[in-house]
Amino acid sequence: MWCNDVLAVDFKGWFTTGDGRRCYPLTITDLYSRFIICCDDLPSMALALIWRSFERAFRRYGLPRAIRVDNGKPFGGGWVLGLSQLSVWWRLLGIEVDFIDPGKPYQNGSHERMHLTLKLEIANPAARNLKAQQRRTSKWVRSFNHERPHEALDMKSPDQIYVLSELKYHGVKALQYSPEFEVQLVNSKGDIQWLSHRRFIGEAFKGQYLGLRRYDEQAHAAPASALQFSSIEKLKMSPKLDTKCYLNLIQKCHPNLSPKDRIAQGFSLALAPGYSRRRRSP
Repeated sequence: MWCNDVLAVDFKGWFTTGDGRRCYPLTITDLYSRFIICCDDLPSMALALIWRSFERAFRRYGLPRAIRVDNGKPFGGGWVLGLSQLSVWWRLLGIEVDFIDPGKPYQNGSHERMHLTLKLEIANPAARNLKAQQRRTSKWVRSFNHERPHEALDMKSPDQIYVLSELKYHGVKALQYSPEFEVQLVNSKGDIQWLSHRRFIGEAFKGQYLGLRRYDEQAHAAPASALQFSSIEKLKMSPKLDTKCYLNLIQKCHPNLSPKDRIAQGFSLALAPGYSRRRRSP
Protein backbone atom coordinates (compact mmCIF):
# COMPACT_ATOMS: atom_id res chain seq x y z
CA MET A 1 0.00 0.00 0.00
CA TRP A 2 1.08 3.58 -0.70
CA CYS A 3 -0.34 7.07 -0.26
CA ASN A 4 -3.75 7.56 -1.91
CA ASP A 5 -4.21 3.85 -2.56
CA VAL A 6 -7.12 3.77 -0.11
CA LEU A 7 -8.93 6.64 1.59
CA ALA A 8 -11.13 5.93 4.59
CA VAL A 9 -14.35 7.94 4.70
CA ASP A 10 -17.01 8.24 7.37
CA PHE A 11 -19.13 10.59 9.44
CA LYS A 12 -18.22 10.99 13.08
CA GLY A 13 -21.46 10.77 15.03
CA TRP A 14 -23.22 14.13 15.22
CA PHE A 15 -23.17 16.35 18.29
CA THR A 16 -24.70 19.73 19.11
CA THR A 17 -22.82 23.00 19.31
CA GLY A 18 -23.45 25.59 21.99
CA ASP A 19 -26.31 27.17 20.04
CA GLY A 20 -28.13 23.85 19.83
CA ARG A 21 -27.40 23.12 16.16
CA ARG A 22 -26.23 19.72 15.02
CA CYS A 23 -22.70 19.22 13.74
CA TYR A 24 -21.86 16.30 11.41
CA PRO A 25 -18.07 15.91 11.01
CA LEU A 26 -17.23 14.37 7.61
CA THR A 27 -13.78 12.79 7.74
CA ILE A 28 -11.45 11.55 4.99
CA THR A 29 -8.06 10.02 5.82
CA ASP A 30 -5.28 8.38 3.83
CA LEU A 31 -4.88 4.91 5.33
CA TYR A 32 -1.19 4.58 4.52
CA SER A 33 0.06 7.84 6.03
CA ARG A 34 -2.82 8.54 8.47
CA PHE A 35 -2.98 12.02 6.90
CA ILE A 36 -6.37 13.69 7.41
CA ILE A 37 -7.44 15.03 4.04
CA CYS A 38 -10.76 16.43 5.17
CA CYS A 39 -12.65 17.08 8.37
CA ASP A 40 -15.62 19.29 7.53
CA ASP A 41 -18.15 20.14 10.21
CA LEU A 42 -21.37 20.06 8.19
CA PRO A 43 -24.79 21.31 9.36
CA SER A 44 -26.50 18.26 7.84
CA MET A 45 -25.87 15.15 5.74
CA ALA A 46 -27.33 16.76 2.61
CA LEU A 47 -25.81 15.32 -0.55
CA ALA A 48 -24.88 18.73 -1.99
CA LEU A 49 -22.77 19.58 1.07
CA ILE A 50 -20.98 16.21 1.03
CA TRP A 51 -20.38 16.45 -2.72
CA ARG A 52 -18.81 19.90 -2.28
CA SER A 53 -16.46 18.60 0.42
CA PHE A 54 -15.26 15.77 -1.81
CA GLU A 55 -14.79 18.01 -4.82
CA ARG A 56 -12.69 20.39 -2.74
CA ALA A 57 -10.60 17.50 -1.39
CA PHE A 58 -10.13 15.93 -4.83
CA ARG A 59 -9.04 19.24 -6.38
CA ARG A 60 -6.51 19.85 -3.63
CA TYR A 61 -5.10 16.34 -3.10
CA GLY A 62 -6.04 14.42 -6.26
CA LEU A 63 -7.99 11.18 -6.59
CA PRO A 64 -7.45 7.96 -4.63
CA ARG A 65 -7.46 4.53 -6.20
CA ALA A 66 -10.10 3.32 -3.73
CA ILE A 67 -12.42 4.61 -1.02
CA ARG A 68 -13.31 2.44 1.97
CA VAL A 69 -16.68 3.14 3.57
CA ASP A 70 -19.45 1.45 5.50
CA ASN A 71 -22.68 0.36 3.85
CA GLY A 72 -24.90 3.07 5.27
CA LYS A 73 -26.20 6.24 3.66
CA PRO A 74 -25.02 8.46 2.08
CA PHE A 75 -22.20 6.14 0.94
CA GLY A 76 -24.12 2.93 0.30
CA GLY A 77 -27.49 1.36 0.82
CA GLY A 78 -28.78 1.73 -2.73
CA TRP A 79 -30.73 -0.95 -4.57
CA VAL A 80 -28.10 -1.84 -7.18
CA LEU A 81 -24.88 -3.26 -5.71
CA GLY A 82 -25.52 -1.29 -2.52
CA LEU A 83 -24.57 1.94 -4.26
CA SER A 84 -25.73 5.52 -3.69
CA GLN A 85 -25.51 8.62 -5.88
CA LEU A 86 -22.27 9.48 -4.14
CA SER A 87 -20.61 6.10 -4.69
CA VAL A 88 -21.84 6.01 -8.30
CA TRP A 89 -20.04 9.34 -8.80
CA TRP A 90 -16.87 7.87 -7.30
CA ARG A 91 -17.12 4.97 -9.73
CA LEU A 92 -17.52 7.35 -12.65
CA LEU A 93 -14.30 9.01 -11.53
CA GLY A 94 -12.59 5.62 -11.71
CA ILE A 95 -12.38 5.14 -7.93
CA GLU A 96 -12.98 1.68 -6.50
CA VAL A 97 -15.58 1.49 -3.75
CA ASP A 98 -14.61 -0.84 -0.93
CA PHE A 99 -17.52 -1.46 1.45
CA ILE A 100 -16.66 -2.89 4.83
CA ASP A 101 -18.85 -5.69 6.15
CA PRO A 102 -22.01 -4.57 7.97
CA GLY A 103 -21.54 -4.14 11.71
CA LYS A 104 -17.74 -4.48 11.57
CA PRO A 105 -16.25 -0.99 11.99
CA TYR A 106 -12.91 -2.52 13.01
CA GLN A 107 -12.33 -3.16 9.30
CA ASN A 108 -11.76 0.60 9.17
CA GLY A 109 -9.87 0.47 12.46
CA SER A 110 -7.32 3.28 12.15
CA HIS A 111 -10.03 5.66 10.99
CA GLU A 112 -12.24 4.74 13.93
CA ARG A 113 -9.36 5.31 16.38
CA MET A 114 -8.85 8.75 14.88
CA HIS A 115 -12.55 9.42 15.46
CA LEU A 116 -12.20 8.64 19.16
CA THR A 117 -9.38 11.15 19.52
CA LEU A 118 -11.28 13.69 17.44
CA LYS A 119 -14.37 13.53 19.64
CA LEU A 120 -12.40 13.76 22.88
CA GLU A 121 -10.39 16.77 21.79
CA ILE A 122 -12.81 18.94 19.82
CA ALA A 123 -16.28 18.22 21.20
CA ASN A 124 -15.93 18.07 25.00
CA PRO A 125 -17.46 20.58 25.21
CA ALA A 126 -18.39 21.68 21.69
CA ALA A 127 -17.79 25.21 20.43
CA ARG A 128 -20.50 27.87 20.55
CA ASN A 129 -21.55 27.51 16.88
CA LEU A 130 -20.60 25.72 13.65
CA LYS A 131 -18.14 28.38 12.48
CA ALA A 132 -16.29 28.30 15.78
CA GLN A 133 -16.41 24.50 15.74
CA GLN A 134 -14.87 24.39 12.26
CA ARG A 135 -12.04 26.71 13.35
CA ARG A 136 -11.36 24.42 16.32
CA THR A 137 -11.51 21.32 14.12
CA SER A 138 -9.19 22.79 11.47
CA LYS A 139 -6.63 23.69 14.13
CA TRP A 140 -6.82 20.15 15.50
CA VAL A 141 -6.34 18.67 12.01
CA ARG A 142 -3.21 20.78 11.45
CA SER A 143 -1.79 19.54 14.75
CA PHE A 144 -2.68 15.92 13.94
CA ASN A 145 -1.11 16.07 10.47
CA HIS A 146 2.01 18.13 11.17
CA GLU A 147 2.93 17.83 14.83
CA ARG A 148 1.89 14.46 16.22
CA PRO A 149 4.20 11.48 15.73
CA HIS A 150 2.60 8.08 15.17
CA GLU A 151 4.08 4.83 16.33
CA ALA A 152 2.77 3.10 13.19
CA LEU A 153 4.76 5.65 11.14
CA ASP A 154 8.06 5.10 13.02
CA MET A 155 7.29 8.18 15.12
CA LYS A 156 6.91 10.42 12.11
CA SER A 157 3.99 12.78 11.61
CA PRO A 158 1.54 12.08 8.74
CA ASP A 159 2.73 15.06 6.68
CA GLN A 160 6.24 13.55 6.60
CA ILE A 161 4.82 10.51 4.81
CA TYR A 162 1.92 11.79 2.72
CA VAL A 163 2.35 12.88 -0.91
CA LEU A 164 -0.24 14.22 -3.33
CA SER A 165 -1.95 11.80 -5.68
CA GLU A 166 -0.77 11.55 -9.26
CA LEU A 167 -4.40 11.06 -10.32
CA LYS A 168 -5.79 14.54 -10.91
CA TYR A 169 -9.44 15.47 -10.63
CA HIS A 170 -11.00 16.66 -13.88
CA GLY A 171 -14.64 15.88 -13.25
CA VAL A 172 -16.67 13.08 -14.80
CA LYS A 173 -16.31 12.39 -18.50
CA ALA A 174 -19.34 11.22 -20.46
CA LEU A 175 -19.40 7.45 -20.94
CA GLN A 176 -18.93 6.31 -24.52
CA TYR A 177 -20.88 3.27 -25.74
CA SER A 178 -20.29 1.21 -28.86
CA PRO A 179 -23.08 1.06 -31.49
CA GLU A 180 -24.67 -2.18 -30.23
CA PHE A 181 -25.81 -0.40 -27.06
CA GLU A 182 -29.10 1.41 -26.66
CA VAL A 183 -28.46 4.40 -24.40
CA GLN A 184 -31.10 5.32 -21.83
CA LEU A 185 -31.21 8.23 -19.39
CA VAL A 186 -32.19 7.28 -15.83
CA ASN A 187 -34.91 9.68 -14.71
CA SER A 188 -35.32 11.36 -11.33
CA LYS A 189 -37.23 8.33 -10.00
CA GLY A 190 -34.48 5.89 -10.95
CA ASP A 191 -36.38 4.45 -13.95
CA ILE A 192 -35.46 3.76 -17.57
CA GLN A 193 -37.65 2.99 -20.59
CA TRP A 194 -36.96 -0.60 -21.63
CA LEU A 195 -38.96 -2.74 -24.08
CA SER A 196 -41.89 -0.30 -23.92
CA HIS A 197 -42.00 -0.54 -20.13
CA ARG A 198 -40.55 1.41 -17.25
CA ARG A 199 -37.83 -0.48 -15.40
CA PHE A 200 -36.53 0.59 -11.99
CA ILE A 201 -32.73 0.68 -11.92
CA GLY A 202 -32.20 2.66 -8.73
CA GLU A 203 -32.21 6.26 -7.57
CA ALA A 204 -28.44 6.05 -7.21
CA PHE A 205 -28.25 6.33 -11.03
CA LYS A 206 -30.44 9.42 -11.42
CA GLY A 207 -29.27 11.55 -14.34
CA GLN A 208 -26.84 8.90 -15.65
CA TYR A 209 -26.80 7.51 -19.19
CA LEU A 210 -26.73 3.72 -19.17
CA GLY A 211 -26.16 1.42 -22.16
CA LEU A 212 -28.32 -1.63 -22.85
CA ARG A 213 -27.62 -4.42 -25.32
CA ARG A 214 -29.19 -7.76 -26.16
CA TYR A 215 -27.37 -10.98 -25.57
CA ASP A 216 -28.09 -14.59 -26.48
CA GLU A 217 -27.57 -17.97 -24.86
CA GLN A 218 -24.45 -18.71 -26.90
CA ALA A 219 -22.76 -15.43 -26.03
CA HIS A 220 -23.60 -15.44 -22.32
CA ALA A 221 -24.48 -18.87 -21.03
CA ALA A 222 -25.73 -18.87 -17.44
CA PRO A 223 -26.62 -21.81 -15.17
CA ALA A 224 -30.30 -22.17 -14.34
CA SER A 225 -29.50 -21.87 -10.64
CA ALA A 226 -28.35 -18.29 -11.24
CA LEU A 227 -31.65 -17.23 -12.78
CA GLN A 228 -33.66 -15.80 -9.92
CA PHE A 229 -36.71 -13.59 -10.24
CA SER A 230 -34.84 -10.48 -9.14
CA SER A 231 -33.83 -8.22 -12.01
CA ILE A 232 -30.12 -8.14 -11.15
CA GLU A 233 -28.40 -11.43 -11.78
CA LYS A 234 -24.64 -11.19 -11.86
CA LEU A 235 -21.67 -8.89 -12.44
CA LYS A 236 -19.30 -9.61 -15.29
CA MET A 237 -16.66 -7.90 -17.39
CA SER A 238 -17.13 -7.31 -21.11
CA PRO A 239 -14.36 -8.62 -23.38
CA LYS A 240 -14.94 -5.71 -25.77
CA LEU A 241 -15.18 -2.85 -23.29
CA ASP A 242 -12.83 -3.86 -20.50
CA THR A 243 -13.39 -0.59 -18.61
CA LYS A 244 -17.11 -1.24 -18.24
CA CYS A 245 -18.97 -3.61 -15.95
CA TYR A 246 -22.14 -5.37 -16.97
CA LEU A 247 -25.16 -6.57 -15.12
CA ASN A 248 -27.39 -9.15 -16.74
CA LEU A 249 -30.98 -8.02 -16.48
CA ILE A 250 -33.79 -10.60 -16.63
CA GLN A 251 -37.32 -9.39 -17.31
CA LYS A 252 -39.38 -9.45 -14.14
CA CYS A 253 -42.63 -9.24 -16.09
CA HIS A 254 -42.34 -12.83 -17.41
CA PRO A 255 -41.69 -15.08 -14.36
CA ASN A 256 -43.08 -18.14 -16.19
CA LEU A 257 -40.48 -18.10 -18.95
CA SER A 258 -38.06 -21.00 -19.14
CA PRO A 259 -34.43 -20.29 -18.17
CA LYS A 260 -33.47 -20.49 -21.85
CA ASP A 261 -36.08 -17.92 -22.87
CA ARG A 262 -35.15 -15.63 -20.00
CA ILE A 263 -31.55 -15.67 -21.19
CA ALA A 264 -32.59 -14.97 -24.78
CA GLN A 265 -34.70 -11.97 -23.74
CA GLY A 266 -32.11 -10.50 -21.42
CA PHE A 267 -29.98 -7.41 -21.74
CA SER A 268 -26.60 -6.33 -20.49
CA LEU A 269 -26.51 -3.02 -18.65
CA ALA A 270 -23.27 -1.07 -18.94
CA LEU A 271 -22.18 0.56 -15.70
CA ALA A 272 -19.23 2.72 -14.77
CA PRO A 273 -15.79 1.26 -13.95
CA GLY A 274 -14.24 0.94 -10.53
CA TYR A 275 -16.62 -1.06 -8.35
CA SER A 276 -15.13 -3.46 -5.85
CA ARG A 277 -16.73 -5.18 -2.88
CA ARG A 278 -13.65 -6.83 -1.39
CA ARG A 279 -14.73 -9.15 1.35
CA ARG A 280 -12.58 -9.75 4.38
CA SER A 281 -12.69 -12.68 6.73
CA PRO A 282 -14.17 -11.95 10.21
